[in-house]
Amino acid sequence: MLFVKSETYRINGHVMLQKNHNDTVFLVAPPNMLIPAYIMKWGNYKPDLNQHIAGSALEGKFVLSKWIETPVFIFIYYTDGRDYPAHREEKKVKDYWAIYNKSTKTLTHHVPSIMVEKPYSVYTMFENNTESVGMPFYPTGVNHKGEMYMIFSKEDIKDYISTGKFPKDKLQAIFNNMPEDSFCLMLVK
Repeated sequence: MLFVKSETYRINGHVMLQKNHNDTVFLVAPPNMLIPAYIMKWGNYKPDLNQHIAGSALEGKFVLSKWIETPVFIFIYYTDGRDYPAHREEKKVKDYWAIYNKSTKTLTHHVPSIMVEKPYSVYTMFENNTESVGMPFYPTGVNHKGEMYMIFSKEDIKDYISTGKFPKDKLQAIFNNMPEDSFCLMLVK
């Protein structure tokens, strides 16, 4: 059985569909049509589902992993190769982040300013120097008002404290006040 991850989201009253083994994001139109909304034109880097089914590591292919659309920007996270724990351990997966400006129609790639590595995932962030805690940020989603948000688990905050790159006293206070298995929500307005 093949599992191809897809996400749906709403923006400006429209439902959008993004599949991680495709270079196109679709507008879902009634009654049941998919209309290409964004085509990334990956050419030879586009994943081949036949290779995916055959178990290929998809090295040299871009696999769309996360797509967060806001009214102004689209935040894109993709990998070169399949993002599985075994492939991460074998260093077969490369991470890439890009931001698409919808008004200027420009795509820029970004190197993260902060990386906190875990055994099976890498969290990349933009430096946050606008507030005293200074938690890094990369959007997890967008709420109904078009505000970007990020969700941190208690374990994530512990990981950030351990890097020594953030004000430990303030993060420690947040960590200490969080019940076990709880989450913290950061909104960007």
